[in-house]
Amino acid sequence: MHARDHARELGAVRTGLFLASVLCLTEAVGGYLTNSLALVSDAAHVMGDVGALGLTLFALWVGTRPASESKTFGYHRAEILAALVNGVILWVVGILIVLEAWHRLQAPPAVAGPGMLAVALVGLAVNAFVARRLREHQGHSLNLRGAYLHVLSDLLGSIGAAVAGVVIVVGDWRPADALASLLIVGLIVFGSWALVREAVRAGVPDRARHHPDRAREPAGGRAGPLSAGMVTRARDGGPFAREVEHTADLGLEIEAPTLALLFERAGLAMLGLVADLERVEPRTRRPLRVEGEGREELLRDWLQTLVVALGVDGFLACELDVQELSDHAVGGVARGEPFDPSRHELRTEIKGATYHQLAVRETATGWWARVIFDV
Repeated sequence: MHARDHARELGAVRTGLFLASVLCLTEAVGGYLTNSLALVSDAAHVMGDVGALGLTLFALWVGTRPASESKTFGYHRAEILAALVNGVILWVVGILIVLEAWHRLQAPPAVAGPGMLAVALVGLAVNAFVARRLREHQGHSLNLRGAYLHVLSDLLGSIGAAVAGVVIVVGDWRPADALASLLIVGLIVFGSWALVREAVRAGVPDRARHHPDRAREPAGGRAGPLSAGMVTRARDGGPFAREVEHTADLGLEIEAPTLALLFERAGLAMLGLVADLERVEPRTRRPLRVEGEGREELLRDWLQTLVVALGVDGFLACELDVQELSDHAVGGVARGEPFDPSRHELRTEIKGATYHQLAVRETATGWWARVIFDV
């Protein structure tokens, strides 16, 4: 597998962001001048891609920050809020487009077909170029993969607008413009739904963070109701982590004889949900260290660091060794290798560990923890 080139990745995303921004403006102006609702719709779709590429660029920037800056939750929150604004704006624009499309289907107006087709073909070419630039990097991290899929979605929108332009030029069938705009709105809603869903649900952890004592603890410090799926087993064959049901999210309950081992097992259990760790080789070594107040915050930030390592840097750990642990910091070493989509099939995409129902408790036999993940 080729080593990651962060400079080339940043260059590809910056190029895509610049071209998408120019294309968004071009299609908006072109749609106004040609009276094409499909072009205006595609401009809105591209606006969503501008937001997605901007968030990807931000995530890559976070990944280049010095290793000593271990607190990533604030960056994650800014990313979520930006995604919420982006998603809500797209929904509002989508509603307006649907209303206008309905009126146009009742009385189709004249559309400058040749101009519409020309702008749509420009959009098609730009999106194809950006997709090609991102394709070689999309296997390196989940963020880059998401940006690539966003551009592919917009490529479909450009194809729809171009087809509508051909229909209008060749057959002068005016409803094609409104129908193409409805197709693009469908792509907008599909692409922005995950953004809005993630951002809305991200508000729950903040309330739990200020009241960590309200997290439900099983009686006697023992694990509560468990699903049938056993996630990870200790070397002696005994279970140490189990998946718990939690509405649309995913949760784990972990047990260990020591607190340090609890942190190690929690990290491996979480990564075991993401990929088959038996296929991961401990080829490279990566130091980890987070600071926080209390065991719950330390555990959440420890897990979040592993999520960021995978999502931003494409580093998938298969071994964890906690070497430092206090009430205010946890540090250690992760061993693994770069994520390779040809060998490491993704099982579940985990966006982050949350504070919702987060608990770390000492029991009669050692330590127990529960973590809910945003998926």
